[in-house]
Amino acid sequence: MKKLVKNYLYNLIYQVFLVIVPLITAPYLAKTLGPKALGTYSYICSVSSIITNLGLIGLNNYGAREVAYSRSEQKKLDKVFADINILRFILLLIISIPYWIIILQSSYKVYFSIQYILIFSTFIDTSWLMIGLEEMKIVALRNFTAKFLTVIGIFLFVKNSDDLWIYFAIFSVATLITTCSLIFQLKKYVNYEHFDLGNMYKYIKGSLLLFLPQIATLMYLQVDKIMLKTMSDTSQVAYYDQAEKIVSIPLALITALGTVIMPKLATDFRKNNHEEIEKTIQIVIKFSLFASLPMMFGLMSISRTFIPWFLGRDFLPVASAIAIIAPIIVLNSLANISGNQYFTATNQTRIMTISYMAAAILNIIINAILIPKWQYKGAAIATLLSALISVIIQYSVMRKQIRIEKTFLSSIKYLLASLLMFCICYALRTLGDTWHVTLVQIFIGILVYIIVLLLAKDEILMKIIFTLVKKETKHE
Repeated sequence: MKKLVKNYLYNLIYQVFLVIVPLITAPYLAKTLGPKALGTYSYICSVSSIITNLGLIGLNNYGAREVAYSRSEQKKLDKVFADINILRFILLLIISIPYWIIILQSSYKVYFSIQYILIFSTFIDTSWLMIGLEEMKIVALRNFTAKFLTVIGIFLFVKNSDDLWIYFAIFSVATLITTCSLIFQLKKYVNYEHFDLGNMYKYIKGSLLLFLPQIATLMYLQVDKIMLKTMSDTSQVAYYDQAEKIVSIPLALITALGTVIMPKLATDFRKNNHEEIEKTIQIVIKFSLFASLPMMFGLMSISRTFIPWFLGRDFLPVASAIAIIAPIIVLNSLANISGNQYFTATNQTRIMTISYMAAAILNIIINAILIPKWQYKGAAIATLLSALISVIIQYSVMRKQIRIEKTFLSSIKYLLASLLMFCICYALRTLGDTWHVTLVQIFIGILVYIIVLLLAKDEILMKIIFTLVKKETKHE
């Protein structure tokens, strides 16, 4: 448990950094690039993301899980790593041929060419090994360095909308450099000199079982931007994408647990320790609701005062999109627990596949109906309903295996406290749309939420306060 907490803190520090970065770069990029260029960037990233994920066939999660399964046996670990790493390289070669054939005919071929550097970096990435070994410090440091280089590059070289290609290059090259740096760490953990091509079928088959739910998820996370670009214009893509990115900021803090929890659950599953799995899931669900509900209602209450000064009035439609998709903070944090953690660790990918396929089909249908009329709002509604159906399906199954009813019932106080916080913060929007008002809303919102939970003597809040007080006392 000590290592789990340590890994979570490493990942949490990185996720906090991810929260800070958009707060610094998003306003600058909104003013220098504008809605049209940012929409183009989002569109190309969506296309390349689909191609990358199709090419990897789920090997990231599968590789991390297999490493977690075999880490107690060094020879087996060496073999698993070498085989999967070679398979990733083979898949890169296979996916590269149609990629270059397609993009050379595109009007965005310059951007797609630069984006290939990022695709290449993703395929040679070995962070899945570190995640499976629960060595999150190395992964967090690598990710932090990549983001830091990206931020520096943005402010030094991106000056106007003509510099969009530079923006692509900065992100791609920074990722390549930091990804290559991990290669020098490998000899500490594995001997990757030997591999067996005969195991390729086994790994492809196992990975595909995890890949089916992932590709379904990808469909309703990325296809909406492509459909928006096709049925509307790049500005609409930018409004929707910026809203999605802002909503993902608080979500990243909550789902930081997912990366470090899954290997632990996989190990407990291997040991047939159902009681420990149930206990871990119950704790994570409660913490998720404790954090996600106030974040959801808080973001909805400040969107109208936040966007005008943060992104500029050209991006005012983003506030409406945020109000629609903010509930996915709660929905995706819950789906992260059931899908990315529990069902992945316990090898129940069929349930994930059914839920994500249902969500993907629903997303495409709703997008096709609503985007022509409501554009970015239609895409936001489709995303919300897709996430909802996925969570309903997954939790209807998980509740039959793990006792979670009491966990949800005991978390109603988080909903009530969040609603009260929302009402008060929403009323304050009449004070204006400056950064001062947003800060007042955030401060009062946090204060209200904490006071209500203190009066309710909430267990999680009390533990957080006790831990902080204890650390402060030791420091003195």
